[in-house]
Amino acid sequence: MRVFKNLTVKLNENQLVDDSVVQYQKVSEVHLDFANCAVDLFNPTLKEYGFKLLKLQNTEFGSKIIWIKGNCYIELWSNTHPHDSPSSYGVLLGEFKGDHYHYMDTDCVGLWRLEAIEENLDNVDDTPFPQKDDMQTSLESTKEDLLKYGSVFLQGDMNAFYEARNRQWKNQD
Repeated sequence: MRVFKNLTVKLNENQLVDDSVVQYQKVSEVHLDFANCAVDLFNPTLKEYGFKLLKLQNTEFGSKIIWIKGNCYIELWSNTHPHDSPSSYGVLLGEFKGDHYHYMDTDCVGLWRLEAIEENLDNVDDTPFPQKDDMQTSLESTKEDLLKYGSVFLQGDMNAFYEARNRQWKNQD
């Protein structure tokens, strides 16, 4: 499902477009490749669990892909901005409390947190952003982690999610 590479529309010779209605933003080829690979890998599996693709966003330094099912969402994000080094990506599991376009960090937990709880680990981090040759392998591994540590969330059981979210905010104090 190549969602980003084929979105250009050819205008007829007689059509004119005012520059004020076109929004230009620099998008990196690496993040286009990342998003395409991620959607190709994750979308079929998440569809099996009833999730639908809601949002695709790419910028020069990052990507954000969101799937929804009811009031639950899964966000796959990436960040390669030099000020946020090291470059990484991760999966967030969350619950909408309002509408689908206004959600907050307090409504989600990282997949790594569910892994840390289940495996009784002290410190687990987001995944380093992969080089182009390793992108497919890295995203496949992340999808397997989602199926392993987020399986109950995918099935609609929010208990482990609520426990992880509660622990997350107790540790912030």
